[in-house]
Amino acid sequence: MHHPSARRLLAGLAAAGAAALGLAAPAQAAPAATVDVSLSAVTVGIGAQTELRPVLSADREVSLSGATMTYQLSGDLAGAGLVAGDEDCAVASPATLTCSTPFEVEFGPEGAVGYLGARLQAARTAVAGATGTLTVTFAAEGVTPVSDTATVTVAEGVDLTAAEPDREIRLEPGATFTAALAVANAGDRTVRGAGLFFATDYAFQATRKYRNCLYVDDRLRGCLFDQAIEPGGRYGTTVPYRLRKDTYAPSYIGGEFQWMTTEAYRDLVAGLREAGTPGDGPALKLEPKPAPRRAAAAPQTDIDPDDNWQRLTVAATGKRGADVAAVGGRFSGAAGATVDAAVGLRNNGPATLDTGRRGGPASVAVVTIPAGAKVVTVPAGCRLVDGEEWPASKAVRYYCETGFLFRAGETVTWTFGLLVEKVVPDAAGAVEANPDCPCERFTQDLKKANDKAALILHPTGKPGSTGGAGSGDDGQGSGGQGSGGQGGGSGGLPVTGPRSAAVAGAGVLLVAAGVAGLAATRRRTRSEA
Repeated sequence: MHHPSARRLLAGLAAAGAAALGLAAPAQAAPAATVDVSLSAVTVGIGAQTELRPVLSADREVSLSGATMTYQLSGDLAGAGLVAGDEDCAVASPATLTCSTPFEVEFGPEGAVGYLGARLQAARTAVAGATGTLTVTFAAEGVTPVSDTATVTVAEGVDLTAAEPDREIRLEPGATFTAALAVANAGDRTVRGAGLFFATDYAFQATRKYRNCLYVDDRLRGCLFDQAIEPGGRYGTTVPYRLRKDTYAPSYIGGEFQWMTTEAYRDLVAGLREAGTPGDGPALKLEPKPAPRRAAAAPQTDIDPDDNWQRLTVAATGKRGADVAAVGGRFSGAAGATVDAAVGLRNNGPATLDTGRRGGPASVAVVTIPAGAKVVTVPAGCRLVDGEEWPASKAVRYYCETGFLFRAGETVTWTFGLLVEKVVPDAAGAVEANPDCPCERFTQDLKKANDKAALILHPTGKPGSTGGAGSGDDGQGSGGQGSGGQGGGSGGLPVTGPRSAAVAGAGVLLVAAGVAGLAATRRRTRSEA
């Protein structure tokens, strides 16, 4: 089994902020959901197994019954075969396997990993360098089956291991620090180069950009070292960082770092939706420098990835919170017309909310629809309030989620299509930021007075004459592009929670990177915590 963090790496990094995008789908007579499955390239070591974790995604949140995943192996892969994973899997042959589950599978635009997984193994008789293809097909009730194909490579087995202990430091936001990282070769073969993947919270701000590393803005994603790692050797490097000035405090910030072979690193980067760009500075190097790289034709893969992780926890000290304000609006339209009503939430800072490591939204909103209007389009990231879960109400209400990352100064906007069935002067609705509800939400808001804003349809008075705080906004917030994936928690520190949670997994941290293939769904992550 892989390190527990691997289950959380990515679901997201598959669609940072997907729930906060302003895309809309019909609320009535909606077509069947469109689902997708993707699988990154697979490398398996001789005499070892590797996990197969296809990524499931959909154009909206779905809960599907009767789900199955079929794996079909083909090509010149003598000695390689499919093995049942943790699910109920039927092995038709070493080349064909179908996994099923009696439970519903739940996923959405942010993507999910962890359902219907299997394994690929290579016998000691397998040949390094042999290649083939693996096709995965997902099917479930009510959706059209979808497939994806990935390359499979048999490789030499090597054994890298993280060679620095986990550590914790205490800093105030804005302070600089370094991450001391090291790798050792615990095997008997020279490892021809190494990759280092960075799964760090948003608060880790890179202060230098090395040419052999990849960056998304000022977030370091990975580095590739073209240096030989000799058997028994230990090699280290130091990476400089700054704890962002807008870091929520007090809180615990997590960073995880995974060493891997060159082939595994390139496979991972190829699966990123946003791989980043190389830096323009000098190359980051491993010290001491090893002997010249040995040439070899066969690829390599790590046979024991569980010991490749190193963790750094930063305790952000001081006091820095966030004020999340509701953004309402005033809209008008003739009877029979459809009005686009844009409402949302604004993070007035001074702290950014980053809840990617935990899972769940950074903030939520409850939108009450004014009388005389019928919702005909619902923005992505919003759903009709379930009367069985929520307190009873005669009003029509929608629940909306931001992404994992809600930056200070950012506004997240959702646009509802409202059909005017009857013109009701000053019809009053509302937008509420993180209200009491049977949901995960941010509870430590600095200013409660602006947590509710009016949503007025057919206003007759001057702006601000009806409704609560924020009612003077025109509903045209600063864009509908939320910046995070899904994140959050039911109160307490909004970033990573207690110390154990801060290092529990790289989670949706890749979400922002858009990695496709290493994380569990938001819901499964919670159940494992």
